[in-house]
Amino acid sequence: MKGLLANVAITLEIVAGLLIGTAIISPAQASSPEIVWAASAAQAPEVARARDYMGDHVTSITWVSRTQATEHGEGAAAAWAQDNGAGVFVTTNLPAEYVAAVVVHELAHQRQFAAYGGVRGAVAHYGSTLAEERAAQCTAALSGFKDFEAYGVETTADCTDGELAEAHKLRASVR
Repeated sequence: MKGLLANVAITLEIVAGLLIGTAIISPAQASSPEIVWAASAAQAPEVARARDYMGDHVTSITWVSRTQATEHGEGAAAAWAQDNGAGVFVTTNLPAEYVAAVVVHELAHQRQFAAYGGVRGAVAHYGSTLAEERAAQCTAALSGFKDFEAYGVETTADCTDGELAEAHKLRASVR
């Protein structure tokens, strides 16, 4: 029964994606558990803006459905970065106006993980998960792209001088 419900949920997401243009699928993929999701026409240029800002055209960016994010354990997260080389994952329901800032935030995490030895190393370097997240969020705020408040940061005015220095460092570092 659980498998049937999961298939129904995925099917509903496929239909919704087709209606709003966020999923690209073939008939063969529609019956497959491995559904290929893609950015909408409005989201794709925002990813390019984020990549240009960070100078990162290498890191894999994968679009996932809300169901896939939940199944991965990410809950309500709009995006997340993996420290195992899998790259950045962005949910298809993220409004286009926030995509660039969110991708910058996640690319900053990729640089933290590379510099400090993964998530655990980054958290140890910053002293807490919140401090690690704030450094990534200040990198996004520094970009000037439209963002929503996260981790107590919406604009650079919410960042300490140390966080802004780290944001500049994360932006300048090379993968």
